[in-house]
Amino acid sequence: MPIIYKTNVAVFDGVCGIEEGDDLLQWFSEHPKGKINLKQSTHIHTALIQIIMCQQPTVSVTPEDPEFEIFWRESIATVMSAETETT
Repeated sequence: MPIIYKTNVAVFDGVCGIEEGDDLLQWFSEHPKGKINLKQSTHIHTALIQIIMCQQPTVSVTPEDPEFEIFWRESIATVMSAETETT
């Protein structure tokens, strides 16, 4: 399973596709202060990225994959922090 849901953390593993969207959204609705662990993630579908950006969770661990970490840091994390600063 590409996303493992724990009590307070959703752990992303490998390639996480669009089919994970409903479960991720449901988990966030049940865990509004839930965190995400991206250590083992290598790709996250844009639909899941949109859910993450809307929910603004704390990222407990950033991606270990160097290319995905650069993508995350330079695009997604930057947008999330900018949205947090304006609200």
